[in-house]
Amino acid sequence: MRKTQWGLGFLTVLVGTTIGASAAHSWALNSRGYSTTPAYVHAYSGFAPETKQAISNAAGQWNTAGAGSLVFQSLPEHSLTTYPVLNNENDITRGNRGIGYLMETSTRTNSSTNKIIEADIDINVYYPFASDGSSGNYDVGANITHELGHLLGLAHSVDPEATMFDQSALGETKKRTIEQDDKNGILFLYK
Repeated sequence: MRKTQWGLGFLTVLVGTTIGASAAHSWALNSRGYSTTPAYVHAYSGFAPETKQAISNAAGQWNTAGAGSLVFQSLPEHSLTTYPVLNNENDITRGNRGIGYLMETSTRTNSSTNKIIEADIDINVYYPFASDGSSGNYDVGANITHELGHLLGLAHSVDPEATMFDQSALGETKKRTIEQDDKNGILFLYK
């Protein structure tokens, strides 16, 4: 996610091309989905237990969308601090990246199928994060849920209630759970 010039919110930066946008849908697609599901994400070993739990909870949200088992947090964990890492794994990293994005997902797609074959997520700890919904921090769970939507092939939604909406406010926790608009996009990709 990126901070707007006025500090009113954050925009998610998505590496990839947005395709399939239609006036009939609030959501847009960045690919034709993940190549094989379920996808497995590997967390940075230095994350606090609350962050690891937030990742697991976020994956669980996408698994309740009605399209089956889509994504899970998996072992082994890793100690990588660079981002992105082209290693055929879906790594969630962290680092102080300075002013810019809040969280970012970098996807690599198969050029012939346009399906995602690797997606790395980075948490920019230049910004304050917490798992308790405190007003002075960005919620890890809400933002990881959003980024896992990108891993699964969704781009942004214009629906401000959707998890895939492109802005996040300090203390906002509502994006921890996916909404009907998010489900519609996932069902389009995976049903």
